[in-house]
Amino acid sequence: MCCSKNFFTTFQHFACVQKVTLPDGNVVHGVGSGNVKWKNSRFNDDEVRDVMLVPDFNQNLISVKKMAEKNATVTFNKTGLKVILDKNLVATGHLDKGSSGALYMLDGKPLHMLPK
Repeated sequence: MCCSKNFFTTFQHFACVQKVTLPDGNVVHGVGSGNVKWKNSRFNDDEVRDVMLVPDFNQNLISVKKMAEKNATVTFNKTGLKVILDKNLVATGHLDKGSSGALYMLDGKPLHMLPK
């Protein structure tokens, strides 16, 4: 899930907004989906597909369940994470100390931004 339409390389609005229920019970809405190109200095730039735009977010989230559905393996340890796809290491991440140690952050950032 992405917080800004500007990060998408392709984008299409949903016919009807999609309800997203957060762990605390609050509800936000997805308004469309598309692809986001991700830059990580250790790996080739990669495109993340079927990303939902949730404008009420102020951070981008990635779903481990969605990655598993695409046959990726995600492993976590006390300091970071690794994403394996087709026996290749395709992404890494780290434990964000600023979030009380509660969130893992993917290394890298969105690469391409659509004009507003």
